[in-house]
Amino acid sequence: MRRFRHALLPAALVLAACAQPAAQGNDWQLDRETSSVGFVSIKSGEIAEAHHFTNLTGSVAEDGTAELLIALDSVETGIEIRNERMREHFFQTGEYPQARLTAQIDLAALTGL
Repeated sequence: MRRFRHALLPAALVLAACAQPAAQGNDWQLDRETSSVGFVSIKSGEIAEAHHFTNLTGSVAEDGTAELLIALDSVETGIEIRNERMREHFFQTGEYPQARLTAQIDLAALTGL
């Protein structure tokens, strides 16, 4: 999972923009309807293909601690056999079922936008 840390860390920042205050408390929860995390793969050295994950959860706490959880087995490439190969060979979801990203967000600066 180390190899994904740098590529997916910006997604934690997107979480702040896509989060909504929860009904209880002051924590913000990821809006699953309008949020997405995607990535691009290169096929044959020159063909770019966009993919995404369908199962995301996340929150931003009162202290600005943000967390994004990505169920890696929810990868969607548009081709089922490719989904299976990505799960098994690339993400190794048997060993690494989810990616967990954390960040510290300055909520005062965010609410001041």
